[in-house]
Amino acid sequence: MLTRTVERVLRDRPFGSAMLFFANAGRNAHDMEVLSAPLRKLRAEFPQTQLALCVQSTPEFRQQLEDMGYLVFEDPVFCVKALAGAAELSMMRDQPLVVPEAAGIAREALTESPDEAQSKALLAKAGLRFADERVAASAEEAVAAAEAMGYPVVLKVLSVQIGHKSEVGGVALNLADAEAVRAAFARVTGNAARAVPEAEIRGVTVAQMITGGTQTIIGAHRDPTFGPMVMFGLGGIYTEVLKDTVLRTAPVTHVAALEMIRAIRSFAILDGARGQEKADLEAIAGAIVAVSQFIAAQGPEVESVEINPFIALPQGGFGVDALIHVTG
Repeated sequence: MLTRTVERVLRDRPFGSAMLFFANAGRNAHDMEVLSAPLRKLRAEFPQTQLALCVQSTPEFRQQLEDMGYLVFEDPVFCVKALAGAAELSMMRDQPLVVPEAAGIAREALTESPDEAQSKALLAKAGLRFADERVAASAEEAVAAAEAMGYPVVLKVLSVQIGHKSEVGGVALNLADAEAVRAAFARVTGNAARAVPEAEIRGVTVAQMITGGTQTIIGAHRDPTFGPMVMFGLGGIYTEVLKDTVLRTAPVTHVAALEMIRAIRSFAILDGARGQEKADLEAIAGAIVAVSQFIAAQGPEVESVEINPFIALPQGGFGVDALIHVTG
């Protein structure tokens, strides 16, 4: 009766998937004997429909069901999430692509991972906007850069081998004068050298100290199955704490990028929660599109890209840190 009912439902309209809830009707040999034939028939009659079973069964019956082509779950919550994920992936793959070459994104000839400053220069060519900064190989160069920009400034150690600089004491914030810059240069380069002795320390980057806005993260990686993917979520400490990110196949359109922004669970933070100023969603979307086009235009040697944080302001936005990882 159950399988006949499902058959009538599936013939009524072209459902993409269906979940059948059998509770514990798979715990004994009699259940297997009664259910096997009608389930095999149902699977054969609807080969294009994704059919999933929620059932507590013996390992033997579970294997038999999987051999028929059913997805088998014990918890219906996991089943619904799996079917939803498959549906979302299908929509992602069907979205219209933006050809990177049409947007003027070039394939870079990269044989090794660039440092932060080089990564930013490459991504800026693809349309990303970054905070103004300068590279300094010595303390005096750092002071000169800070004086040209105006205080306060931030110093970050510059090294290909050190991706997350704060973890090794490689960042100094809110430096208000030349003496502070000199001391910070010695401190961050010394910390980095002690933490990662094999690292090549190229100096530091000097940037103006900027406050305000909302930290977001924009990333991309090359998945071995699905190809280039682009990711968006809240940045800074939120990335690890909330784990609230959205993935799409790259490249994405501007409309798809806006949908990604609104899809995160913490979107209210960007949308002016509790009287905060709303973030410029158009600027964030533009950055997502640029990152997605960059990863899609590159060869397989470019494994990942990360901008964390991308500061979203009420008007505009800019990246603060950038990494491009190239496979060896």
